[in-house]
Amino acid sequence: MTTRHQLASGVIREVELFISPLFINESRHFMVTVVDISDRVAAEKARAESEERLNLAVTGGDLAFWDWNLQTDALVVNERWAEMLGYTLDDLDGTVFDWIDRLHPVDRNGAIRQWQEYSRSGDNSESSEFRLRTSLGEWRIFSARGKVSQRSSTGEPLRMSGIMYDITESRRDEERLARINECVLGFGPEPDTNIASLTELVGDFLGGAAAFYHRIVPQGLERCITWNVLDAKYGDFVDVGHISVDMVAEDEEGLRVFRDLHESVYAVTDPDVSRFNVRTYVGSVVRMEGEPVGVLCVFFHQDFVPTESDRQLFSIVAAAISVEEVRRTFGQQLIRAKEKAEAASHAKSEFLANMSHEIRTPLNGIFGMLQLVEDTRLDDEQRDYVKTAMTSGRSLLRVINDVLDFSKWKPECLFWRMSRLTSAYGHGSS
Repeated sequence: MTTRHQLASGVIREVELFISPLFINESRHFMVTVVDISDRVAAEKARAESEERLNLAVTGGDLAFWDWNLQTDALVVNERWAEMLGYTLDDLDGTVFDWIDRLHPVDRNGAIRQWQEYSRSGDNSESSEFRLRTSLGEWRIFSARGKVSQRSSTGEPLRMSGIMYDITESRRDEERLARINECVLGFGPEPDTNIASLTELVGDFLGGAAAFYHRIVPQGLERCITWNVLDAKYGDFVDVGHISVDMVAEDEEGLRVFRDLHESVYAVTDPDVSRFNVRTYVGSVVRMEGEPVGVLCVFFHQDFVPTESDRQLFSIVAAAISVEEVRRTFGQQLIRAKEKAEAASHAKSEFLANMSHEIRTPLNGIFGMLQLVEDTRLDDEQRDYVKTAMTSGRSLLRVINDVLDFSKWKPECLFWRMSRLTSAYGHGSS
């Protein structure tokens, strides 16, 4: 039995008692042997705490542990290893063939050869990536790291141990970001074409059945962009009762998810639910300067719960669409400004044409009368008066003509003429 014993110094020690019967002169006695096991108990406690910390680290870090016996091909794994593949420990046969049989055909030979080389390369920690088939038939990407943990007296590797973790989501995120970057770099001058590319991107990424971008216009909510919709004869506007209309009315921030739509009120009020056989709707209001300008949404035939990565993707795409809406709005404003400028220029031209006629006509009449007066009998003083009037009138007409001609010039024409003059005669004055 084990107990604790207090020494004379007051120190408590863990001890183990061995009691044996002993007969002396036919009298029964007991011999008690006391063994100090304090060090052993402390070592066992430290080992238990270490194992607990390791288990917490492995569990908290979503890591799977594996130990491969290179002599017998036995593979010992923890419960998390099995869970990552959708199994329990009882479903596995406990050999390395559990791993080999589930390797993707493209990865199999390379992964096996790689770990065989690792077992012979030394005691360094090595890693590799490969795809494994889960119980549902899905291929997921894993990263494994391990090293030789035991060797024979001659240096022959006996065991390898390590960890494995699922990197499917991180690889998927990298692929998504790369495709988003590629999509954005491929943008053209037309905002609606770019929005169509973004709508297709989010629908394809999430595995949706269809995707839409509805734009808010004065007449209502316009169905302007569609993806994966074969028959688009559904009208140009989304009517009251549609989920997207309610999204705009409620004006909530972030991604919204509507599930089990076939059992909801939208099965009656939203024709798209039955038309597209929608079970899940995922959407977000797109904003420009804080005000809603549209709704980006994806339809699913099955139940769908977006991951955090999906939510981030949707947010990025919605922000990119917002930028394109800004470009579209500014483009329309520039077109309207250009039309106003052209109209003002046309009005100015008409005004100048009228002014040219209205001013020159009276002056020509004055010149005609002066010429008639000049042909009559005049003394020298009178003739001098007429000549002065004619000279002054011609000077006035010349000034008027210069003013009218100058007002017809356009800035670019003036710049061109000055450039030609500058290039012909040089810069500055001599």
